[in-house]
Amino acid sequence: MAMRLTGIGSQYLFAFTDADKNYFDGTKTYKVTLPKDIPETNFWSFTLYHNMTRSMLDTPQGHPRAGSQSFPSPAAEAAADGSTAVYFGPTQPDGVARGN
Repeated sequence: MAMRLTGIGSQYLFAFTDADKNYFDGTKTYKVTLPKDIPETNFWSFTLYHNMTRSMLDTPQGHPRAGSQSFPSPAAEAAADGSTAVYFGPTQPDGVARGN
């Protein structure tokens, strides 16, 4: 998982803090903007895990993930400029489509 094999395999990244070096807070909403034309030969995906249980978060949407695959892909629609904004938070942000 830590090897770089161009065009082969997967890359796994993780984060515990936001841009200001504060630990993520489940009461806040976060936004990640992916640039257009990122490599996605197969797919890209974010999955959220509970830090204490190491299990996926229990969410009303049923799956704590967003990705380029059609199911389930909440808040992961490309904008007109080709970038993709992905939101993480306790509620759906106003004006953000639910996705598929």
